[in-house]
Amino acid sequence: MIRLFQIGWFGAGLLVVLFPPTPACAQTEISARTATITLGGRLHAQFSSTTVDDAGQTNIFLRRARIYLGIEVNDFLEAALQPDFAGGQALLQDAYVRFNFSDGLVVTVGQMKRAFDLFELSSSTRLSVIERDGRVPGVDHCAGVGGICSWSGFNEELAYAERDVGIFFEEDLSEKVSYMAAVTNGTGVNVPDENSFKS
Repeated sequence: MIRLFQIGWFGAGLLVVLFPPTPACAQTEISARTATITLGGRLHAQFSSTTVDDAGQTNIFLRRARIYLGIEVNDFLEAALQPDFAGGQALLQDAYVRFNFSDGLVVTVGQMKRAFDLFELSSSTRLSVIERDGRVPGVDHCAGVGGICSWSGFNEELAYAERDVGIFFEEDLSEKVSYMAAVTNGTGVNVPDENSFKS
């Protein structure tokens, strides 16, 4: 019986390696004159299992359940709204207005990812792992010094990564040189400004 169980897990692991799971994504566009409305979303289901006692051992849950609404008024003005309904709660991930200036300068106002860490800036649909911080169910997911155990955890503890409310700047100076900068509240995602300081 133990042997069958091990073969079953080996077979499941082999299937995941040979046919990696992809998130369910959908998108549709509606155009009228110069404006375009994009409605889309993605659903990431996650299966986790652990041998750690009292950790639930096996769990299937929705890691991300996001709806995306994008509005492009013209080449200069666009906006986006993206709530997440995973984990039994509704959280606003992105809500911003973007201005595309003709010289390549892009200015964004609202809530979006801070302009610091390329790993965090990459969409979860493009990552080879579903979790950036390497968490293991039933184990303190950041048992390192200062509660930091991964690059993402390090950047989040320093308030460099994740989303925040503010004004963001991006510009391509040439084909090989570009920059990103931001001035934000420094309080994180879905948290109102609590003082007069900025990050």
